[in-house]
Amino acid sequence: MTGRNMLSASLILFASHAAFGQSAAAPPSFEVASVKPAAPQGNIVRSRAGGDPGRVAYANASLMTILARAFGVKSYQISGPSWLETARYDIVAKVPDGSLREQIPLMLQQLLTDRFKLATHRETKELPVYALLVGKDGPKLGKAEEESPGVDIGPGAPKGGTIIGNGGRLEVRKMGLSEFADGFLSGILERPVLDMTGIQGLFTFTMEFSLADATGLRGGTTGDGGPAPDGAPAPTIFNALQQLGLKLEARKAPIEMLIVDHAEKVPTEN
Repeated sequence: MTGRNMLSASLILFASHAAFGQSAAAPPSFEVASVKPAAPQGNIVRSRAGGDPGRVAYANASLMTILARAFGVKSYQISGPSWLETARYDIVAKVPDGSLREQIPLMLQQLLTDRFKLATHRETKELPVYALLVGKDGPKLGKAEEESPGVDIGPGAPKGGTIIGNGGRLEVRKMGLSEFADGFLSGILERPVLDMTGIQGLFTFTMEFSLADATGLRGGTTGDGGPAPDGAPAPTIFNALQQLGLKLEARKAPIEMLIVDHAEKVPTEN
């Protein structure tokens, strides 16, 4: 073999080793983690998420909640066995020093893969949605003067402003309508809410509606006085939006889904 051929072969071998090293790089993972089924809570089910800096903690949390955080989706985007919502777990994990906040979802994905033998894929399905539209008399919103730094109030929550709830009164401060629709309304109605108002900017406004009627509601009116798709009585959140010069209209749209192909209900030991 000539010197030139030997040099070429060496470069190819070096490149192949480098490529292999990149592809074999381990995904980010927690330094140490405890995962165990939560103790029975009786008839009252409470869950919480949080933790000190450098630690991730879930108490009595459903796997649905943890999946939403890990994959950056909402619960209505997750399709899998029914126990994903009912089985509860306690998780405490130590984040390695120097890790970025953006790496935590990847660490959760790896933890779920290791402990629950999780296997997933994504696909797009056409689902019932609500379109957030401008009412016939135009919007009645107070435009915010400046942006706020944002407040993280949970997985999938709006981060462009602040939402403060006090009983049936909701105060939204310095938030865009897209964030309000996707982050808040989608969670309340348990159905995707797509901002189709075309209105840009940040707004401050208040709403008053019955939380008992709205929470977990899948039905309601179309927002223009028409009957609900499933015949459910109109929740007052629809009327509250009309008072802001907005309305919700029932439609169908393609939504990306996270499909859980496999997950073990009992996690492997710590």
